[in-house]
Amino acid sequence: MIVWVNGAFGSGKTTLVEELRPRWPEALVLDPETVGYVLREIVDVPTGDFQDLPLWRRQVAGLAVGLVEEYRRPLLVPMTLVNPAYLDEIFGALKAADVVVHHFFLKVAPEVLARRIDARSFFPDDLAREERVRAWCKARIEACTAAVDTLPGDTVFLDGESTPRELAGQVLAHVGLVSRKTMPQTAVPDGTRGRLQGIDMVVPAGGPRLGGLLHGTVGDALGAPPYPGPDKRRPTGPPDHDSRHERGA
Repeated sequence: MIVWVNGAFGSGKTTLVEELRPRWPEALVLDPETVGYVLREIVDVPTGDFQDLPLWRRQVAGLAVGLVEEYRRPLLVPMTLVNPAYLDEIFGALKAADVVVHHFFLKVAPEVLARRIDARSFFPDDLAREERVRAWCKARIEACTAAVDTLPGDTVFLDGESTPRELAGQVLAHVGLVSRKTMPQTAVPDGTRGRLQGIDMVVPAGGPRLGGLLHGTVGDALGAPPYPGPDKRRPTGPPDHDSRHERGA
């Protein structure tokens, strides 16, 4: 399984993945930007955007598939990807390899994105370079926000102005790791949330089975012995990276 977190620069992709990591410790994280940085050390990038390199797109798809197949663990991918042709190419390769892809897009108002980008520190020791990067990110706000209408039909849109905890709860609910009834817990104090989780969390490893509850209720009425408990042999289920351009957004 791949969870691809998409959105404009400053939308909070890396922050969301960092919130997900402790709540989903089995998941690996792949930052496709690192593939671009490696390629920049080897070849020229005429347009200045390594996504325009066909090799970047092939390498990202191949690496993602390889990580899932080799390690059999879910993969979190925080990356802006709004060019329809590039998205189709990469996602097509993932699906051709029979990898399940959950695609999320963080929607954030353009003025909020601009404020977040201005608040970042990209290269504090090189102010000229920092301004170039900031201007580059801002120049892509319009294209990223307009891409909403061109994204795949199964894209899940999230309110990028929600808290990281709330967003992580929505992602986990969508991929089936927790019940949607646990989502309101993200806004309550930790102590209360722990007590609620004991009631509402739905993961393969936790919570009483319906059959056990019925067995206990009916058995008690008929004087049957107590229910012995769930089969201990059943498998348990799964409960940023530091991108140079995305951290803290």
